[in-house]
Amino acid sequence: MECFALLPPVHPVVCRATGQKTNRYHICGKSFKLAVNTSYLSSMTPSKLALSLQMPVAADPARLWTVLTTAAYIKQWLGVTIASTWQPGAPMSFNFHFNGKDFEDKGVLLTLQTEKLFSYTYWSSFSGLEDAPENYSFVSFSLKPAGRATMLSLEHSNIATEQMYQHSLANWKETLEEIKRLAENA
Repeated sequence: MECFALLPPVHPVVCRATGQKTNRYHICGKSFKLAVNTSYLSSMTPSKLALSLQMPVAADPARLWTVLTTAAYIKQWLGVTIASTWQPGAPMSFNFHFNGKDFEDKGVLLTLQTEKLFSYTYWSSFSGLEDAPENYSFVSFSLKPAGRATMLSLEHSNIATEQMYQHSLANWKETLEEIKRLAENA
């Protein structure tokens, strides 16, 4: 059975792993064509970057899912207070305090398939980019049972610049380690 995530229109992005342009989404070694929904964002440009990371977590999918989608845990692994109705298509706000200032990053919840897939769009107030549809990136967490563990895969695409890519890569590596720690030590 093919799984299509509720995602905005897609134009090819550069896959950092292969260096090739692609308009397919790779989750747990399977390739899914991105579904089109023009109500969210207008476009992605071919020059945007994407990253993909995987990590085995010694926890069952239910436990890992709780860590990924519960506000109290999100505060621990992402450092933000998240607000959303948790319904696909609903806005998400990521609120945090930094250097004496309050910030709000934004997104839209795209897919929430219990213990399988959690995806959303994301715009950072730190990015220096205008809050415009083309400046939102896409973040997806997928879970797949792997024996006594769960393989956690992260995809982050539509990253605007190499500098943002490097920043995101470093942050996501640390974040995945924290998610793993929380899920394995609960």
